[in-house]
Amino acid sequence: MRISRKFSDYASAYSSFDQIPDSDKLHNYEQQFKQEDVWKVYLSEQYDLESISNETFRDLKRTGTRWKNVCDGKCHHACASPKIINGWSAQLINKMKNKSANKNYLRRLNKFYRFLMWHADYPHSYNPVQFAVENHQETREIWSETYGWLEDD
Repeated sequence: MRISRKFSDYASAYSSFDQIPDSDKLHNYEQQFKQEDVWKVYLSEQYDLESISNETFRDLKRTGTRWKNVCDGKCHHACASPKIINGWSAQLINKMKNKSANKNYLRRLNKFYRFLMWHADYPHSYNPVQFAVENHQETREIWSETYGWLEDD
């Protein structure tokens, strides 16, 4: 079985960020998540934390911690906009190679938002990483370094 890594294979309820009514945008749910560490919930539900390697756990925890730091004062880490994701992408471009930024951060963030989008307990109707890749140069640059832009398989 072949697993696709193209962001466009995980369709949202919307084909563009501009189509999303303001009432459905993630910033509206910040109060709902204010006291919840959604990254921690994601890790516990998606990974067998007792059997993954210490290195994998450390890397996943580092990604979550850094992402939460980026969001601090801007939004809840489960409710980011594509612009916030792109801002982080711009920071990552200045600190490391695009391939490392994608493997260690953007790809994991994409998986986090895919989890939220498909989980019945979360109201996410779109993945903001998808729209950051589609609409913002820095995020697209990181994503395309590893996977190619939008070409079909």
